Amino acid sequence: MILTKPYKSANRGDVSQVFMNKSNAYASGYHDGTDWCSSYGTFLVAPEDVLIERLYYGEFLDQSTEGLRRGHGLVMKSLETPNVYHLYWHCLPIFPVKVGDVVNRGKVVGQMGNTGYVMRGGVVVPLELRNIPPYQGTHLHQGGYEMVNGEKVFFDTLAVTDFSLPVNYDVITTMKSILQNMSNVLKGQKK
Repeated sequence: MILTKPYKSANRGDVSQVFMNKSNAYASGYHDGTDWCSSYGTFLVAPEDVLIERLYYGEFLDQSTEGLRRGHGLVMKSLETPNVYHLYWHCLPIFPVKVGDVVNRGKVVGQMGNTGYVMRGGVVVPLELRNIPPYQGTHLHQGGYEMVNGEKVFFDTLAVTDFSLPVNYDVITTMKSILQNMSNVLKGQKK
């Protein structure tokens, strides 16, 4: 399996936390994905040809970290290897895709945000500081897992990312999809 980088300008220097499975985790525990840092609103793309399996919308708006852990996000099912799933967490709450969409490698599926349990300098970023520049805590948690005998086996997405694969998408089409989905959400029709 070879994956496309999660956004157009992504490079190894953008990784703020690496994948650590239980065998290579250090004292603070294991991390089931790769964290990427870029700008708030950066377009995120499908790592390969995928089916949009599920969209998550954060439902909790208080200071509790319960329910805020991952914030908004999506689950994508690989079309090449149907038992492989890709996860993007901490996204902005409006997606240019809906459940059931087939999205080709390198096409936009969301935007980087700072929803969920996000920290800066070892402290959880308060909700009231997240929607004003510099949008503290902005990052993408990219995860991947394979279903093996009914269990999720997480893998290191960074280890199978090919940074030379091109990422091309049409910004106008993407923005139209985002605006249409925003309109649906405002009408109470989350998709």
